[in-house]
Amino acid sequence: MRKRKGNAVLVLLLGALVLGPLVARAEGEMTSSMQALEARMLAMEDKLAASQATIAAQREMLGARAAPAPSALDNFLSSIEVGGHVSASYTYNFNNPDQNIGNVGSGPDHGTQPSYQFNTDHNTFSFDAAKIELGKRASEPGTAGFQLDLLFGDNAGVLTTASSAFGATSARADWKRDLADNSFHVQQAYVSYNASGIELWFGKFETTLGVEVLDSVKNPNVTHGLLYTWAIPLFHTGLLAQGQFGEGFNWKAGVVNGFNNVTDYGDNKGVLATLGWQNEMLDASLNAFIGSEGVRASTSSGLPCTTLTGGMDPTLGPIDCVGDNNHDVQIYDLVLSTRPNDQTYLWANGVYGRGEEDPAIVAGPFGPPGNRPGEDPSWYGASVGVKYDLNERTYLALRGEWLREDGAARFLNSPAVPPTLGETEAYSGTITLGYKLTENLLARLEYRHDKFDTSPNQSPFGESDHGAVPGFDTTNTDKDTQDVGLIQVSYIFD
Repeated sequence: MRKRKGNAVLVLLLGALVLGPLVARAEGEMTSSMQALEARMLAMEDKLAASQATIAAQREMLGARAAPAPSALDNFLSSIEVGGHVSASYTYNFNNPDQNIGNVGSGPDHGTQPSYQFNTDHNTFSFDAAKIELGKRASEPGTAGFQLDLLFGDNAGVLTTASSAFGATSARADWKRDLADNSFHVQQAYVSYNASGIELWFGKFETTLGVEVLDSVKNPNVTHGLLYTWAIPLFHTGLLAQGQFGEGFNWKAGVVNGFNNVTDYGDNKGVLATLGWQNEMLDASLNAFIGSEGVRASTSSGLPCTTLTGGMDPTLGPIDCVGDNNHDVQIYDLVLSTRPNDQTYLWANGVYGRGEEDPAIVAGPFGPPGNRPGEDPSWYGASVGVKYDLNERTYLALRGEWLREDGAARFLNSPAVPPTLGETEAYSGTITLGYKLTENLLARLEYRHDKFDTSPNQSPFGESDHGAVPGFDTTNTDKDTQDVGLIQVSYIFD
């Protein structure tokens, strides 16, 4: 038995001696094979990564060929802000005048709502405005920009008339007012530059005075108020600088041609100034315009007025007209506004203006003054308003105004009210309901009441069955009030 066990051990030892080298050799060969396989896999991964890099580079090259780098023009166009609106309206005067002055070719056009800036015709559907705004703000120091606002429609005709040195009394301007579909007006056109935080505007721009702006869709009410229409300028041409200082303070200062004109009437320039302050609750600004305005009768220019107006202006006659350099005009304007909560906007506006007694002024934004001899004409007034958002789509706006003039230098410097040597007081109340049918489509329904007190009694509204047309029933003064309803629909894009 022991012999058999010894033989088995001997066999096992001999087997280990024989198989050991063979197993070691097999393990070495296997290790070498695994290392070779691993090397081949790493090589394949390197080739795959190289192939992917090549494909990515080829795609980038193809993309670069398909979409070239943006040009300077592309970069410029992408930086421009585009906005504007299209507005149409219907207006009805409850005095029910039987004619619109815009349909009377023999006289100046001031509408059956003579106290209005726009929407001056009765029982009329109107293409009010189509406006395109293109601009680029010079918001950072060292940058430049511009603003170009182009206006078409009935409002453009009104502003073109206002741009005339002879205002609404010019037959030259009337035909532009009558052709509403063809009317065109450059509302703003200026270049800008930011000089170390001070922004400079050079060109034509809206006035810095007042709480309202020219675009009705940017105001709570559809119609413009008495103060905006009669007491302050609408636009200027010149140089305006503006900036900020201290905590919440801002300022504006400018030199302009004058009042609602592109070319200066005379040689002197007007001055604009604003000092403002605002915080989270209150926004306040004190604004001023000081200049020499008007067109004077003279025999020195050698240029007859009838030449300037195409020989059709009966209000001036065959006399020479030159710009006035001495007729001093000053207007001071205070605006206060606040938003006590997200739904409510409140504002108040006060204006004081004065001119010089000067019978030689025959046209322009001031004159001919009908004030008492030796007394300087003046005008002053106030307005208050509130806009309350009933919900996300609907708002209600109320506005009340009062304006008084002593002497007919501004408020009565128009066929809207016959000349008077006395005083005139006007009152106006307006209620507007606005509703957004869509995000961009705004419909507004408005009712407005106006009242005139004149001394002597010379109402601009005339009889209930007649419009206040110069030469047509101008002695009928039984109506000193006027009630007007209108609806306006505007599509606003920005």
